[in-house]
Amino acid sequence: PAPPPRPASAMFAPSNTTFTALGLHPDLVAALTALNITTPTAAQHAAIPFLLNNTTDLVLAAETGSGKTLAYLLPLLHTLHT
Repeated sequence: PAPPPRPASAMFAPSNTTFTALGLHPDLVAALTALNITTPTAAQHAAIPFLLNNTTDLVLAAETGSGKTLAYLLPLLHTLHT
């Protein structure tokens, strides 16, 4: 049988986590804030610091709508911006 669905809150990182704390450039954080994106999801919380600090590949599996696209793109944009 399929596992029980996880609560929607499981998709979000601890509420005190910010994109700044994950190490993103302040300009990217400001752009996210302007889009009303202020709290990283669990996928972003896991992936962004790893991708900022490693040059290896990362496979991230998560539900639709969990923020995977930004989890991959924000570290790329950070690198291009710095």
